[in-house]
Formats: sequence, C-alpha cells, structure tokens
Amino acid sequence: ALKTFSTIAATRVKHPFFPTSTHKKHHCTFTQTSTMTNAATRQLLCNACALNNIGASLMQHGEYDKAVLTLKEALHTMKTYFRVFADGSAGKEIEDHVKTSQEKLRMSYARVAQASQDKANKNRRLTHEFRLVESNDFESLRTASLAQESNDSQVAIVIREPRHPEIDECAEIALAQESGIMLYNYALSAYYISRTTRRRKLRDSFYSIAREAMLLSYKTLGKRMMQYEDIVEDVESIFLSIFVLSCTSSMLRSRKEHSRAREAEDALCELLEAVEEENAEFLDAVSDGATTAAAA
Repeated sequence: ALKTFSTIAATRVKHPFFPTSTHKKHHCTFTQTSTMTNAATRQLLCNACALNNIGASLMQHGEYDKAVLTLKEALHTMKTYFRVFADGSAGKEIEDHVKTSQEKLRMSYARVAQASQDKANKNRRLTHEFRLVESNDFESLRTASLAQESNDSQVAIVIREPRHPEIDECAEIALAQESGIMLYNYALSAYYISRTTRRRKLRDSFYSIAREAMLLSYKTLGKRMMQYEDIVEDVESIFLSIFVLSCTSSMLRSRKEHSRAREAEDALCELLEAVEEENAEFLDAVSDGATTAAAA
C-alpha cells in the first residue's frame, strides 16, 4: 500500500526529519544526560506540539496565513528536537533551543490575539468549515477519517499527550504520528491559502508547498506503520493516512492532476486491502466509510 503512491513524490524530495545513518551511534548519548536536560528536551517536544495545536486552531478560524506560519515553526521545533535527541546535545544548548521555541509560542499567542480582535476580517475569510480532532481520541479520529462529508469540510488534528521516546528508541519512528500530523496540518493550511488568494504566483507557490508536505506526511506515517508486523496494531496511523490520501486526492483533482489523484485513490484502496489481509473484522468496521474517503 505504500509503494504505489510513493511514485508521486519526486526523488529530490527528502524527508526533513530523518537524520543520516551516521546519527545512529549517538542515540544512546541521551542516557548520559542529566535530569534537567531530559526535562528540557521533553519541553521542546511539548512546545512543538503546542505550536501545532495553535496552528490548527488558527486554521479553524480561517486565519490560514497565520496558521501556516505557526505550523512551519512547529515543524522547525520538531526537527530541532530530533537533532537534539539524536546528537545528545549539551544542557546549555538544549535550554537555548527551548527558549527559542518558547519565543515562537509567545508569537503564536500574539497571532491568536490579533485574529480574535480582527473579527470583521475573520468573518470574511471563514469560507471553509474545519473541525478539530484530537490525536488520542480513537473514536472521533476513526469517524472523522472515514466520513469526509464534503470538500468544504476538513479536519485539523490536535496533538494530545505526545510520548517522549525511550532511551533505546529511534525518535523519528516513535514520533512519526506527531510529525505526520504536523505535516498534514501544514499542508492543509498552505492549500487553503492557495485556494483563497487571488495572486497567481502566490497560489501556485502555496499549492506546491501543500502538495509536497502532504506527500511527506504520508511517507512519515508509512514509516511508522511499517514497524509493525500486523498492520492493524497501529490503527491511528491508518486513519491518519486515510485523511492524507483523501485530502491529497481532492487537492490534486482541484488542479486537474487527475492521473496522480487516481494514484492516491489507488493507494487508499491498497491500504484497505492490506488491512483486509491482516484482519477482516477491522475492515468490516471501516468499509462503510472507505468509499466516502476515497471519493472525497
């Protein structure tokens, strides 16, 4: 299910989160750090997720330009977290990174305040309906992912309770869901900027950003799912992948990239077929919504 759709992504696109193999020898360095450094590293992760959640909220209120900036900062903070975790950076360096991320949070709160004050502008721009779904709310995630009601109703994902990886874990795999969610939200906000702006160059630029970020989101979630022998052991990533594939299909068809949209739809069907091979009962639970997701 992960091979067909991967042909859409150009080979020049590289995943921004996965370090090179030379970083592997540094994974255990984290065991030698102090409790204070450990807490600071956890704070960096929490700040990245908080930026994601603020960006999702801004998107829900039609503030796509503010949302895309905030979500970009979430991705940068997450990338910093992965580098710090892998390299075992010194405490002072980590604290500097935390301060930077806290400053980004402060600026994102200022964007929320500005958006709240500018009610007239907000009402004018709120042309699409967004729902917020929490990443750890299994039932809501399942229902929303399999019941995309229309192209004008989209879902932004809020990250709750991110799990700090264990010492011997690869952080990029352990937190692939969180990374995939951030990329998905970032892609969605960029896409809606491309739909609402009247400037052609800006429209094309943000569409390109949205398209590639959505592809990276799918790849990231795929790396997570491939860690399990039984694909249904990671059902949250399956539901998130359905979000991504459904939105990618709609995005590509909006720009008349029909052949590539069909590849996304084929990947969705292959994903569900893979689930069927592993667990027929799971497929029965989602089959009613699968057709809707593929057509969205």
